[in-house]
Amino acid sequence: MVIGEKARASLYLFSFVIRALYILLAMWDDFYAAQGWDGIIDSDSIKDLIPMA
Repeated sequence: MVIGEKARASLYLFSFVIRALYILLAMWDDFYAAQGWDGIIDSDSIKDLIPMA
């Protein structure tokens, strides 16, 4: 299957954006871990969101 140049360029751009977001998220997570915080969503709020039966 042959894709056009515009489709290929947009695919590369989409891939780059996804990788950049992933790297930023990893850096943000490392920053929060270095501060000793649980992060944006801590385990207590997850337990509140998902009630145990």
